[in-house]
Amino acid sequence: AEAQTIRMGYIEFTPVFYTDDDGVAQGLLVDLARKVVPAAGYQLELKSLPVKRMANSLIKGEIDLWAGLKTLEGFDGNTYSGESRLLQICLNAYTIGEDPAISIKEDLNGKMIIGLRGFSYGGWVTYLKDPANQIDFIEVDSHESGLKVLERNNKAGNKCYLLDYEDPLIKALQAYPVNDLRKSPINCLDAYFVVSKKTPNAKTVLDRLENTYKELKKNGEVK
Repeated sequence: AEAQTIRMGYIEFTPVFYTDDDGVAQGLLVDLARKVVPAAGYQLELKSLPVKRMANSLIKGEIDLWAGLKTLEGFDGNTYSGESRLLQICLNAYTIGEDPAISIKEDLNGKMIIGLRGFSYGGWVTYLKDPANQIDFIEVDSHESGLKVLERNNKAGNKCYLLDYEDPLIKALQAYPVNDLRKSPINCLDAYFVVSKKTPNAKTVLDRLENTYKELKKNGEVK
């Protein structure tokens, strides 16, 4: 019988996931999926989607698999999540020059905060958008745009912070360097396999992916 096709959604989040100049999916978790999914007995199909659309597509069963945070809005009750941590993604608060460090979300109260549109920040986005916390929350569409808004506000005398993930921001800094950029580590978020409950044999699919990943990791075939 023909192997079941697993449709995996990914976002543009270099170097974890991205589409190269030839239109081919690349990245750390894409490479992982290309090893694990076929080894588990399935065919893999990859599709790039914006964050919110990816999450909604998984909930609706338009895609079957996501490898990343399992805390995205709507996942609870609509998806099965694995227990094996595939990757750790570190979140920082960036500012220019000397500013008080950020360590907990209450440190953001009353401040100007820049964030990427569609990102949940491990659940922090609800806090950021709550008027009771008096946060001036500015949403941007890319990591590079976040750096530009941070720099522009700093030059205007408006102290603010950019919430961003370390690996993609390092990549963005290569295209748009910013002087005297400082960071405060906030937390590290873990990536897992997440399968839509509307996927045929969804629980079996997740179990096979988990078991295959553990076996490949034990044998040193994946990091």
